[in-house]
Amino acid sequence: MDSDPEFGAFADEAVASWGRPGGDYGYQELEAAIAVLYRSRLEFPPAWTECQRDEFIAEQASRDANDVGASFDDLIDTVTDRLCRDRYLDCGGRPLNEDISAEIAFARRDAIEDLRWRMIDETPDAIRRVDRELADEVTDGI
Repeated sequence: MDSDPEFGAFADEAVASWGRPGGDYGYQELEAAIAVLYRSRLEFPPAWTECQRDEFIAEQASRDANDVGASFDDLIDTVTDRLCRDRYLDCGGRPLNEDISAEIAFARRDAIEDLRWRMIDETPDAIRRVDRELADEVTDGI
């Protein structure tokens, strides 16, 4: 995929800041950052009002923030368990905290990549689907 500095900065911030002690980066910040990305990237039909765009973005960003945040949280346990199991089976020891942190960050980057693909593939389809629904409502009202 082409270089994307805006998305890269978002990913760096989300991965580095999520769940840090004393950190202020959680679901709300993740949702706000995703909404900013959507506003700068999504193309809406010209007939959509600003309110319709904002509502769509808010719904999508909320859904995506919940998905990514839940994934980020789940990865702590799954990565730690996997590394402890693998390390114990390989050499009878526990992995270092630095190893665990690096693996969690790597797994979170994968979750962010899933979001990028959703933005590219699924979200434009959702816009088209909502646009058809809006058009059907207008037609039914006539």
